[in-house]
Amino acid sequence: MTKNNKFLFLTLIFIFSCSNHEFDILIVNGTIVDGSGLTPYKADIGIIDDRITQIGNLSNSSGKHTIDALNLTVSPGFIDSHTHAVRGIFDVPTAESSILQGVTTLTEGNDGTSPYPIDEHYKAIKDAQITPNWSVFVGQGTIRRKVMGMENRNPTKDELALMRSMVRQAMEDGALGISTGLFYVPGSFSTTKEVIELSKEAADYGGIYISHMREEASEIIKSINETINSTSEVIKRLPEFPEIMDKANQALTFLASGQIPQNSNSYNSLSDKRSEMVAFRNQSIIGFLLLVILGLLVF
Repeated sequence: MTKNNKFLFLTLIFIFSCSNHEFDILIVNGTIVDGSGLTPYKADIGIIDDRITQIGNLSNSSGKHTIDALNLTVSPGFIDSHTHAVRGIFDVPTAESSILQGVTTLTEGNDGTSPYPIDEHYKAIKDAQITPNWSVFVGQGTIRRKVMGMENRNPTKDELALMRSMVRQAMEDGALGISTGLFYVPGSFSTTKEVIELSKEAADYGGIYISHMREEASEIIKSINETINSTSEVIKRLPEFPEIMDKANQALTFLASGQIPQNSNSYNSLSDKRSEMVAFRNQSIIGFLLLVILGLLVF
């Protein structure tokens, strides 16, 4: 074999060996918590492109990049289901504050406010080449503001029809569902009936209903009841609907009673916390008085 042929042969071997990996990324020796509720288990993970293609004993496999996760936990990326990250995602598309905590999916459009139109927003997100996965809800308040401005009144028949069509379009463009911010304007101007009518459109696409409910203090029970009624329009097609509503009504009755059983862990925990807070308050008062006395003595 001539010198040139030998060099060519060795080069081909090197190229073949570099391209003969089964996986792009191989994570080995880790303890997997897969989110299913199963007991954590030891296994290896093989990844090709951006997809997990195999989980199991991959000790005889190779990867372009191998990560030894010995004594570490491997899990799917966490989902932050309520963010307002649109305020910064275009300035910091890498979203390190989330990624470095293991959060790989962010949702936007919460509390009744969202980008709109949804398809244009998704295009901007794609063009920005952000690091995390991204999805949005369509905001009921945003839809209302675009149709009715900030007017405190019920929509006309035509305005309601337009808002419903806008929700439908948002769902077709890939919205997760509809969000309401009934605590904020203009969402606070909306009746429960209006919210339900728009929620029905999201429900037709299998959408989710989420809400910053109308009241969190003096009328909290009434507000929770409204949230349950609005949500029921979205979930009533599910087989589990009767069971879900039964549990919701039980929770509402429990909250309305305003009582926590004295033999419950919650009651005991609250009692302990209350005692700790009282003790801390008394210590703080004593400490403050001592500082005042010391100041009088010094000055």
